[in-house]
Amino acid sequence: MDEKEKERNELKEKRTSLPLVEALMTHQKKKPYSYHVPGHKNGWVGRYSEDVRSFLSFDQTELSGLDDLHDPSGPIAEAESLLANYYQSHKSFFLVGGSTVGNLAAILSCVKEGEEVFVQKNCHKSVMNGVRLAKGHGVFLPIEWDDLTLSVTGVSSTLLKEAICQYPHVKVCILTYPTYYGITYNIKELIEICHENGMVVIVDEAHGAHFGVGAHFPQSSLLMGADIVIHSAHKTLPAMTMGSYLHIGSNRVDGVKVKEYLSLLQSSSPSYPIMMSLDWARDYLSTYNEQDEIYYITKRASFIQALWNVEGLFVVETDDPLKLLLRCEGYNGQQVLEALFREGVYAELGDSYQVLMVLPLLKEGEETYLEASVESIRLAVKYLLTQEPLMVTTPVVVPQHITSLVSIPDGTKTMEVDVVEAEGKVSAETLIPYPPGVPVVLKGELMKREHRREIERLLQSGVRFQGSNIGKSGKVLTYLLGEQEDKT
Repeated sequence: MDEKEKERNELKEKRTSLPLVEALMTHQKKKPYSYHVPGHKNGWVGRYSEDVRSFLSFDQTELSGLDDLHDPSGPIAEAESLLANYYQSHKSFFLVGGSTVGNLAAILSCVKEGEEVFVQKNCHKSVMNGVRLAKGHGVFLPIEWDDLTLSVTGVSSTLLKEAICQYPHVKVCILTYPTYYGITYNIKELIEICHENGMVVIVDEAHGAHFGVGAHFPQSSLLMGADIVIHSAHKTLPAMTMGSYLHIGSNRVDGVKVKEYLSLLQSSSPSYPIMMSLDWARDYLSTYNEQDEIYYITKRASFIQALWNVEGLFVVETDDPLKLLLRCEGYNGQQVLEALFREGVYAELGDSYQVLMVLPLLKEGEETYLEASVESIRLAVKYLLTQEPLMVTTPVVVPQHITSLVSIPDGTKTMEVDVVEAEGKVSAETLIPYPPGVPVVLKGELMKREHRREIERLLQSGVRFQGSNIGKSGKVLTYLLGEQEDKT
């Protein structure tokens, strides 16, 4: 038995331990006098309620015995080792800045200035920002459309091979898996194609931290050969908002450089409550067993059956057992979302056709609100059916062509134009309907008829665009580059 295998076995035996949680609890029990930051002094300053004060007692700083995220050697180091052991990675890191900081660090550590990089078109905005910060040039891979979920999915192997033929010198490929809606695709084949052509593969697996937890769940791309994988633990695991993981899956990646960028990008005062929850979430996964899975799948099946019994409601299941789509014929997703709000049911998002529900990953014996919420959902749908339905428009699918951005000189003037007039012009802003945070048009991208139609459809559906004035003005910021027109 080699040293690495011995280390993994030792960690496996200790997998139920919670090193950072235990260190913080030990510190709390000392009832220490705080003459250090933060200023709430274990919750005693600020006139907090008892519940809040109890929580704030875990909001500590880099004290003796509590370790340092940027140079771990104690409980944080042990917690990260247990994390790597569970996910079978070469190295894993706690992130306190969400998957955003993981995506940025991964891209900056792998993409050199001036290099072209393959980017899946339905990437999160943080991926775009990472390429921009690295001063790389994105080559955007078109995605396919899924008729069942009425949403985009992943990249086809045929298009990836075509992109490699056109851009043979690309060294990095950034993929998104699964989609926000829990849709998977044959990412293993894409990873293999990339590796065969000498590329590093970064996977934004924000919505898949729970993948591989049981037989009913998809596998993580980490086990399919991805070189770097980023997980938003807070999205599907019992972790606090912003709590995420970054995993290095191969020696194709410079781990020292990744760690250096994480130190540059993350706060020098990382949140101990977030890190504590990341330790807890890892333990929750590592102790999740077959009985837990059977319990959850049974509860989920009962919930879905109860939803089907609600008159006027349609349920769509996706590849991820934690995701469900709810529809009411003739009504758009925003209408369904607002009707649910009226009854105290808060879904993840509403799009032009449906709402997305994110279910809780239950363990055996854990009680939840699934059954109780069915009556509220029934009342919401009953109310909705008394309202005027808003026509659900036909989806516009952007053509399947590989796209690169127009190079724009610094200082180029811009002008706002009506959406209908933007066709054929180069966008000076990235238009991001949020959620889910997937760009429709990128800064520097030539606006085509299909883009214009999709923007018009989204505006008609009441979708909010993040960081843009388009929702209020109906205008798009474009570059003044002369009479550049492309109406094809």
